[in-house]
Amino acid sequence: MKRFARLASVASGLAAILSAAAPAEAVPLDEEGTIRLGVRTYVNARVGTEQTDKTYVVSDTKPAYTLLTSQTFPQSPAGHLRQNRSFIEAQLDHDLTNLIKKDFGPLALLKDLPFKIDLMKYTLTYRGEFENLYNWGPSEFSGSDAYRELLENADGQFDPPNTCTLQSCPDIPFARYNLRHLGTARNRLFQAFVDIEVDELFIRAGRQILVWGETDVFRLIDNINPIDSSFGGFLIDLDERRVPIDMIRLNYGLGSYGPITEAFVEGYAAWDTSVSYYPGNLPGSAWTLPNLGTPQGVPSGTQRNFIFRPPMNFDSTRGGARLVFNALDATFSLAHYYTYADLPAAQTCVAAGFPVQKISTARFGSGPIPGCPAPVFNDPISQPPICIAPNVPAGCRQPGTFVQVGPTAISVQLPARMQVSGLSTTFAVPSDWAGVLGLTGELIVRSELAYFKDEPAAAQSQLDPFIYLLGSPNPQQTGGTMKRDSINFVLGLDTNQFIRFLNPLNSFFISTQFFYKHIKNAPDDMVLPVPAKYIASPIQPSLGAIEPIFVKNYANQYVQTLFIGTSYAGGRVEPSFTALYDWSGAVTLIPSVTFVHDPFRFTLSYDYLEAGSLKGNSGVSLLRDRDNVLFQFEYVI
Repeated sequence: MKRFARLASVASGLAAILSAAAPAEAVPLDEEGTIRLGVRTYVNARVGTEQTDKTYVVSDTKPAYTLLTSQTFPQSPAGHLRQNRSFIEAQLDHDLTNLIKKDFGPLALLKDLPFKIDLMKYTLTYRGEFENLYNWGPSEFSGSDAYRELLENADGQFDPPNTCTLQSCPDIPFARYNLRHLGTARNRLFQAFVDIEVDELFIRAGRQILVWGETDVFRLIDNINPIDSSFGGFLIDLDERRVPIDMIRLNYGLGSYGPITEAFVEGYAAWDTSVSYYPGNLPGSAWTLPNLGTPQGVPSGTQRNFIFRPPMNFDSTRGGARLVFNALDATFSLAHYYTYADLPAAQTCVAAGFPVQKISTARFGSGPIPGCPAPVFNDPISQPPICIAPNVPAGCRQPGTFVQVGPTAISVQLPARMQVSGLSTTFAVPSDWAGVLGLTGELIVRSELAYFKDEPAAAQSQLDPFIYLLGSPNPQQTGGTMKRDSINFVLGLDTNQFIRFLNPLNSFFISTQFFYKHIKNAPDDMVLPVPAKYIASPIQPSLGAIEPIFVKNYANQYVQTLFIGTSYAGGRVEPSFTALYDWSGAVTLIPSVTFVHDPFRFTLSYDYLEAGSLKGNSGVSLLRDRDNVLFQFEYVI
């Protein structure tokens, strides 16, 4: 599925803890300091240090091309630019509280309310993002040569008639236009909200971001806002990829009750169509996952893709509440809410005569395939007339044969509304205990336990029509969608530790986390809807490598993270090291150094991603061919 955005939760936190820029104080624009402006802008260049995968396994038998594994489209050699991102964010905060006290204009009417407004302010945030890779980057990204090379059979590895002929050929100009339209520039009023405080009640209404939970890297209780990796890729700072949604948020202080102190309850309700998988990474992006679409990786001529977002109605409302309090020298929270999963509920639908019969309104009428919510559109393809032997003049076809194949399938991505219930706790280990452990600083323990209900899942037998249609005693035209519940846990440890022989003046901040996920009642053939390879199906071997074998996912998943950072030269040099190990067989290593001369920062980092094979779980293995070095110049006020 071409625009399946898997790494919404993978190196999101990697990038978050990579971000060396400390938040800067906004500058006041008036004498009273009630109007403040903050600006952060940067430009980067990310250069690939390895060639993206282009691995073929070719059979000596016909069809000659029977298997393809681990291909990234477009192919990009080592040393080529993979990102040239420009970013600017400007935030304006205006505190109106003093204007209310001064009876300024219509704000004076607020003093006649039966309650006193202790605080009123508004915040506006503009964000501009620009990806110059598609303008002046290497030809595989700035032009359509990579598409046309495959379609014209330039490298001799492909047989286009098996996947693309006549009117079913992908619309290359449109694909390129769509990529440039969605991936080159974004100018947005990113956040816009009003804050009001009355006694113990705090209200924030408008387009905003709300973060719950205690984790980095992966999100457990923190699943309120969508994550968008379609613009800029998975190594962009998590805060830059959070998508604000329209919501109203209430926070009410409860005070203290015996051993419980500083208790408050917080709730929210949101109405928005934004989801993590829309628009997703389009074909031609430097961050598209491997093997998406056809074996060639180009826009498919045999498959149509549909992405559905949540409707704007009461039934699709996101919302929930949490209780936070301090007790026994620890902070606790209990949360429950409705949200939309980062991943969609995936489904495929095929014509009854798959793989040679195409889907069209002419064949199925005006409605969709029964059980498949995707619209089916009229895409008629003219076929040569049928001729009966022995009179078979040129331009004819035999009965039951088709000159072209497809589109024979449609893939559907549906919003998956799930419930998240969780609890978290954070506490400090007593200093005398920390000393026994040889620690020079306080040890902070963070943990979360979250239960996801109705989380989307997928299986090979559910997505593969060669199984649910052709290989089933009860053939169906769609495998439907699948949901499962999961138990998620994280344990995190943070400390500041002096290592005098490495840094005699400043401590090292060390943070590690262990994540565990168990998917209940997981099918044996559970997968991510990302192809690991394509094979020639025994059902229709003459069609070539058209059957996808999806990436294996596991019911029990284990991931460990580590971050170490310190500073030298009075905070002007900040080296760090990030590591992630996925127990299914993938590792990420990111050494980085940032040079600071306020308000400027320059960051140099290297991203090393390695895996033996494509696997699910964290998803790191899916980007194992994207090692790169980053140069970033930043300005912050």
